[in-house]
Amino acid sequence: MTVLGRVLLVALLAMAPTQVFAGPEEETDALFARWKAAYDANDNVAVAKLYANDAILHGTRSRDLTLGREAITQYFTVVVGTGNKVEFVEKQLRVINPTTILAVGFNDFMRNREGKLVPEPARFTMVLVKEGNDWVIAHHHSSLRPPPKQ
Repeated sequence: MTVLGRVLLVALLAMAPTQVFAGPEEETDALFARWKAAYDANDNVAVAKLYANDAILHGTRSRDLTLGREAITQYFTVVVGTGNKVEFVEKQLRVINPTTILAVGFNDFMRNREGKLVPEPARFTMVLVKEGNDWVIAHHHSSLRPPPKQ
């Protein structure tokens, strides 16, 4: 192809309408952003809507498994009105198949202690599944992070 041909091809491609396709990483980033926004708003109902109807939650401070969206809604009532926040520190994604992703990482729950947000380091594992056009959480395990080695 000549130089002029390449220039014309690039110009045509630049003028053509484009469609952006989000991959699993971008789509799941959006799910994490919605989870953070709902948690930061202390909205237990909004947090629970991000879970599958039959999701399993192994909560950070729970001795029992929390089964299903209704129970997950109830589980997150502990955050309502607290002013607590969350920061995702690191996450790794492994695409199992086009509709299933394993997410593993670290987060800091920012606990409101007398008006001051105090970090409580935690870790999580989630199985994310695609239902229609939306990613939801099918399984979520959260536990406190061990203190650093001394």
